[in-house]
Amino acid sequence: MKQHSVKPPAEPAHQPGDAKKFANFNRALAAKGSTPAQPAESAFVRDEVYEASPGVAQALAALDARTPAILIAGRAGTGKTRLVQYIKSRPGGELQATVAPTGIAALNARAQTLHSFFHLEHAVLDAKNLSKGGKFGSLYRRMKRLVIDEISMVRADVIDAVDARLRQVRGDKRPFGGVQVVMVGDFLQLPPVVQEQDWPMLEGLGYEAPYAFNAHALQTLPVETVTLDRVWRQDEQDFVDILGRIRSREGIVEALERLMHGRTTFIIAHRLSTLKHCDRILRIEHGQVVGIEPAITVADGERRAFGGLAEAAKGSTAFV
Repeated sequence: MKQHSVKPPAEPAHQPGDAKKFANFNRALAAKGSTPAQPAESAFVRDEVYEASPGVAQALAALDARTPAILIAGRAGTGKTRLVQYIKSRPGGELQATVAPTGIAALNARAQTLHSFFHLEHAVLDAKNLSKGGKFGSLYRRMKRLVIDEISMVRADVIDAVDARLRQVRGDKRPFGGVQVVMVGDFLQLPPVVQEQDWPMLEGLGYEAPYAFNAHALQTLPVETVTLDRVWRQDEQDFVDILGRIRSREGIVEALERLMHGRTTFIIAHRLSTLKHCDRILRIEHGQVVGIEPAITVADGERRAFGGLAEAAKGSTAFV
């Protein structure tokens, strides 16, 4: 399965100093081989209390020990994004690249989209048959760490494509070209997008499931898992508790009633394309769950059925 690269459009000129940090990667600068400016010594202020907190201390220790692959997991409110920004600000952060699977996730993490960064198509990828992907500047060869945010949304074939790309660009046969990989996210949140027509290709490439941890590149690479347990959003404790209950499927009805209190809206679990995987439908009226109905099935090409259901519900149906 040959991947065809698409030539990216020309980017506007950039002013000196655009690449103050490698994490704020810019393809045009990379192609020219520009060197990121070193941050001033006073730019980083160490937070000893934060660094000593549970989970954070373990994560920083693994980073400093150059552990090849690290998974930083944690439910909503446990400070995953804060930790990503903190390690980016530490000495050495200028040689860290931060990417995310979607544009919105990238904006939230102050990152670049994964596909754009590595010149990959939005399709099932065969790591053994990647195109050259255009020009890759010296920054790709100088980088020391790659942070992938929202890892639960990244498909296994994309992880293997990243591994192959880094080996190719850096001329290094080690996993991920010798770059330390830090995966951040929660596998109980949004899953990877897999279209029906993608499954035969994924199975043909030897994937048992689409999740990042099913990537071939991670099967022989030890991954150290760090779990963040402390909830930092103290001003949103009730909301975080609701998300935690829905995440673990414990007391979903009560959690949704609290979430829907005073509202008339409907909630769709995951996305429309996965509606057919719903377990059940909760009918909510004015913040109260008034009934639980069997799950419906939306076959391919019948998305209009869902549209009609949502219109009929008039803001009173939740799919879980």
